[in-house]
Amino acid sequence: MMRKMLQKFLIEAALACSLAMSGLMLVLLLPYDKQFGYSRMLESCGRGDWLYNRIFENKTPIDIAFIGSSRTICGVNDSLLESCLNVYVANLGFCRYGRSLHYALFKDLLRKKSPKTLVLEVHEEESRSGHPDFSHIADMEDLLLPVSFKNWLMQLVDGVQDRVGYHAKKMLGDLPAYDAAGNSMPYHFVAHPGKANAAALAKVKNRKTQKAGKIRLEPPWSRRISKKYLWEIVALAMHHQVEVKFLYLPSYGALETQPAELEFYKKYGEVLLPPAPFSQSPEYRVDEDHLNDEGAMLLTEWLAGNL
Repeated sequence: MMRKMLQKFLIEAALACSLAMSGLMLVLLLPYDKQFGYSRMLESCGRGDWLYNRIFENKTPIDIAFIGSSRTICGVNDSLLESCLNVYVANLGFCRYGRSLHYALFKDLLRKKSPKTLVLEVHEEESRSGHPDFSHIADMEDLLLPVSFKNWLMQLVDGVQDRVGYHAKKMLGDLPAYDAAGNSMPYHFVAHPGKANAAALAKVKNRKTQKAGKIRLEPPWSRRISKKYLWEIVALAMHHQVEVKFLYLPSYGALETQPAELEFYKKYGEVLLPPAPFSQSPEYRVDEDHLNDEGAMLLTEWLAGNL
């Protein structure tokens, strides 16, 4: 009796799993509007709709694409750089650091544009994890068979939720409004005219100085996820004959004049190392992580002479 009950339970469990997997595959195979995915990123940065427009709808070419975090958003004046170099420049930075999102953005960029150069932001160290908004715009195959399986299940669940939400809202006629005209501008550098509090930055620098030299015990694979996605980005760039460069944008008071992974980056492209004053001078900062207008102008002019 117990054996038959166990057999029945296992058969029902297997059937339930099969139905769940079939439902999952169906959801992932249904058409998914990337505009909806990019709009979901509005919650964390407010640039999702603009990024979608610049990549998918705006007919202005992109010769040089900058991809990074808010440090790129506030540090690279794409309009100024474009006028200096006489080529089309796009600042495609997005809040927070994470190579998985950079990978998804670059894939979409290659579908719609033909960039000649990709400039990737680098920090003092690579991130230990992916980007929290990756699943919103990731392709189906990158959710099912990701470059890295770290947080894979969570990303898959988020991606499925996005797709279920999209189709539910579509059937109900409740898709979020998209302002194409309001997001059609070709540039999206964010200016910060103010200056950081010098005393606050002094505390930041003192804290970093005190931490310097302390032994840090990290497993060698702690930043593997970033390196895997970086390699995939570079592979895509090589396939599409896009030159890759790396732009070092450290936080204020960084004691390192070059990124920890410098030799890793140099295998795949030139590493642009701006002068130390950009990381050491408080007058060029609006806060610990971001340049103000003056700092951004100086950085952009420096880039114009080094790209």
